[in-house]
Amino acid sequence: KMFALRLAARCSRPILPRRYTTSFDWTDPMLLRDQLTEEEKQIHEAAVQYCDDKLKPRVIQANRKEEFDRDILREMGAMGFLGPTLHGYGCAGIGYVGYGLIARAIESVDSGYRSAMSVQSSLVMWPIH
Repeated sequence: KMFALRLAARCSRPILPRRYTTSFDWTDPMLLRDQLTEEEKQIHEAAVQYCDDKLKPRVIQANRKEEFDRDILREMGAMGFLGPTLHGYGCAGIGYVGYGLIARAIESVDSGYRSAMSVQSSLVMWPIH
């Protein structure tokens, strides 16, 4: 009788599939951040911090006034964001992954300044180098 009661109690409830939980990072779905070197992570953090703290507020103001702020490019040069793959002449000499991380951080704020950075870094500085 006890067996029948336990079996009836067990069968009266619907059997639902077990819920599986997984952590998914929408900002890095392929977990590429885990493949970066420590130097590349530091480059990315510095670029993101600059973009959040200094670039974003000034870009908003520049867009409202319909202006291109050249001082932003001067700051990018001082930060080592212009011509970062070049060696010497005050350039950082980092790899292309680092350059891509810088470009991605700037692009997340404004594509116009990212384009200006790319043109300055590749079309202007490489031929001179």
